[in-house]
Amino acid sequence: MCIRLSIFLAVLLVGCTTRGPAPQQFTAEEARIVNVAQREVARNGWGKATFERPERRSEGGWSVLGWSVPAKPGGHWVFIIDDHERVIQIMPGA
Repeated sequence: MCIRLSIFLAVLLVGCTTRGPAPQQFTAEEARIVNVAQREVARNGWGKATFERPERRSEGGWSVLGWSVPAKPGGHWVFIIDDHERVIQIMPGA
């Protein structure tokens, strides 16, 4: 009985471990947009950041969500980037 309980607990613990997210794989175009946002974070001295996959906007350009590393309340931004790879708006987290 004790051995079965030990095996059950071991399987349960292994199944409950968390794994970090898989690294993002961006297309070449998406990588250029993320690079624009990364440069803006560095230019403003906001530290390190990670980025989600950029999304094409219906009115043209891109939006990309960035998160500060380490995570902190309000530590995110939405960057609006035009088709010429210029940042036209930054919406910081609240």
